[in-house]
Formats: sequence, structure tokens, C-alpha cells
Amino acid sequence: MSNQPKHLNLVILSDSFAVCKLPPDAAVPDWATKPSASFCSVTRTRDELSIVCPHVPPGTPDTQNNWTCLKIQGPLDFSWTGILASLAKPLSDAGISIFALSTYDTDYILVSVDQATAAVAVLQQQGHIVTFESKAKDPPTTTTAIAPRDGPAKEFHPDPWVVSLIENPTTAADTCFGLVVVAGWPPSREQWLSNYAQFCAAVQLCFDEADVTESFLDKTTPRPAVYFYPFAALHTTVATFRPFTFEGVLSEAQKDVIIRNARQIMERAIRNDRFPQKPLRLEIDSAQLGSKAGILLWKETTGGMQSIRNCIEKAFDDFMEEFPEEASSMTSTFTMPQINHSTFCRFTKVPNTNCDQVQERFRRDVVSNLSTMFPSSILVNSVSLVCERTPYMHVPNDEIHVLFTCKLN
Repeated sequence: MSNQPKHLNLVILSDSFAVCKLPPDAAVPDWATKPSASFCSVTRTRDELSIVCPHVPPGTPDTQNNWTCLKIQGPLDFSWTGILASLAKPLSDAGISIFALSTYDTDYILVSVDQATAAVAVLQQQGHIVTFESKAKDPPTTTTAIAPRDGPAKEFHPDPWVVSLIENPTTAADTCFGLVVVAGWPPSREQWLSNYAQFCAAVQLCFDEADVTESFLDKTTPRPAVYFYPFAALHTTVATFRPFTFEGVLSEAQKDVIIRNARQIMERAIRNDRFPQKPLRLEIDSAQLGSKAGILLWKETTGGMQSIRNCIEKAFDDFMEEFPEEASSMTSTFTMPQINHSTFCRFTKVPNTNCDQVQERFRRDVVSNLSTMFPSSILVNSVSLVCERTPYMHVPNDEIHVLFTCKLN
């Protein structure tokens, strides 16, 4: 019978990991022998040389990237049994595959970054304690130039659009009509998928388990209170010609007119000599949980974002002067945000977790570690005009939804 501790303490390591296989007689590469701040494993057998570490050079054969590593807080007694089984079994039942490793003091499990959030939820349901590795000694000193109006919240509010996305994903499509200019969409998996997965896992731990996991016992409200955006829906809004939430029914002919006008405005904007030709660069600045949504706040370090907005605004004003009747349908809906942000979560219902407690955990465990979670800047190589026929950019990247794209090369 297993004499393992009833509940294990696990830490999500801040690095993203790669697993690679080399020939059994290969020399251990120099990049695998450098001291690692978190974890590195080199295993040689008759069949292979297997390496797990944060940084594997591009082009290394037989490499699997984007793994999140969870470390069991040790040391573990050698007489204890069933430690790994207590983690592997529930994860397997949930359809989550793992890559497990053991050292003298403890055990490690790796899961793909795509399944990291789900893995944390499963382990929490089993009573295990999961925390995020902290490397930051002091909270970041940078601040956002213009603070968003919504947040930090004293209470959270549910969003009916999100409820429809979860409960009726098929019928939610083509239920709305919005036109938005976005940067960095679709997001680059190579640049920051693993960072986003680790960030969401850390945010998840700010709420009580019931708020972030689906209830399989209460079938009347199976959805979690906190809805995290899928990676494919992440974007930074540059400008909005018409928000999908704007009231008023439009005929297909009216929609076509608005789309045609928005395209013309974008074509004018990119012909402006001040429209940037090089990629934008986003660096993490801050994050906050507002009453309606959680957002990541970025610093755009090239100045290109503001130039794009200025060019679009100039093109919009010129178009209004030349074609006032054509532009009349957009005069009351055209907006330009004053911040650079990406929404990462919304709420399907009011969370049970005390809001002040959530905000304290969020400041302590997430905001203070943002530079560790997002250590590198993100290059933005395109700006697109997108038709939101499904709420919150949950749309496919196809010609029906992407109406215009400008590459920043």
C-alpha cells in the first residue's frame, strides 16, 4: 500500500523546456552542460542520449519543444511509493500525456504547454498544491503610461458573450458583426505560446479551484467562472471601426458598405509615408484583472504602433471629408485605444473567490513575476483588418474574416 503524503506540493518552473534525442555515442553538447537556473537532465543509454533543458539550438534533430515542467517539492523519502502514480493516473484519465523524470531528491513531470492549464486543474482537483516558481526579488518598477479604465477590480462581472461562446460555440459563430484592426494576430506560437501557458497557469492559481475548473458533478453549471482566451484568439487592438457589441441590426448590403469603406481607409493609411515598414516590438509592461476582463499591458518600443494609429486616424478623417455620406455609418463607432493590451480572460459568472484575495495573489504571484514569464520582446510582423463574426476574435484566419493585411517587413 502506498505511504505517500496525502497531498503533494508542486512548483511550475518558469522556463519552457525542450526534449531531444541524440545518438547513444554522441558527445554531450556544450549547450547541455551549462548551469541551468531551473532544470536540465542528460541521460545516456545503449539506445540514445536524451536531453531535457530550457534551450536547445534550432535545427537540433529529434527535438520536441514547448514543454512545461512541474517539480515535486522534495526531498522525497526513498521509502515512499506511488508518488508519480498519484500524478500520472489522474492526468492520464484526463487525456494528458506526461514525460516523467526522477532525481535523487525528487520527481519532475513535463506536460505540453497546450495542456499545462488543464494539468494544473486536474492536479488541484486531486488535492495537490500547485504554485508558480518565483525568480523576481522585487516587483517590476515599470508602469503603463496610460492606465486602463477597468481595474484593478473590486468585484467581477459575468459576460453573456463568453457564456454563448462556451455553451454554444457553433451557434455563436456569425452572431455578430464587428470590424477591428489588430496587430500580431494570429499570435506567433514560436515566440510566446509557452509563456502564455505558464502565465495562465499562474493566474489560475489566484482563484479557488472551483472557479477555474469545470464541474462534472453539477451539470446545471458545468462551466468554470473564469474563461481563459485560447492562444489563437490573442491580439492587440490597433483601432476599431465598429465594435461587435454595437447595437443595431444591419443588412448584408449595409455590412458590405462598411467593409468596403474600412478597406479603403486602411489602403489610404498604408500609403502614408509615416506608416511603419518594420516590425513592431512589444515588451511586457504590466497586467491587471478588471471587473470585466483580465489584460496584459504592453510597451511598444519602436513607436510604430502610435504611427499606425496616427495614419489610420488621418485616413479616416480624410475619407470623412471626401465621402461624408459613406462614412456616416462609422462616425459614431470608430475608436482608437490609448493603450496596448491583450485580453486573456473574462468571466462566465461571478467567481466564488473573494475579489480582494484574488487581487492580492495576482499582485504577489503574477505581476511581480511578469518579466520572468515574458522575458523576451514579441515581434509583430503584420496589421490586419478583421471582421468579428464571432465575439472576441474567436475567428479563423481565412479570407472571410481577414479583409486586409499589411506585412511589416
